Amino acid sequence: MRPVPVEGLPIGCGYIFRCRRSKDRVVAGEKIDKIINWPTFITSLRNRQMAQSYPEANFNRAVALIDSGSESELAEAKSILEQ
Repeated sequence: MRPVPVEGLPIGCGYIFRCRRSKDRVVAGEKIDKIINWPTFITSLRNRQMAQSYPEANFNRAVALIDSGSESELAEAKSILEQ
């Protein structure tokens, strides 16, 4: 059997199990009431980059973002410094 996401639910919230031998007939189902808030792709990349860099490099990146002064870059610098 293989898990299949239930249509209309976020990934990780509901699965139904289908049996390959019986032409994908549903044989069991389960719903979990907890929603998993996955990070966005950009957040995931940023977190990976920070984890692979030295703290000094992260600090220097934040300083450079602050010096550039745009609102989105200030928000990114704040995120870097808070982690």
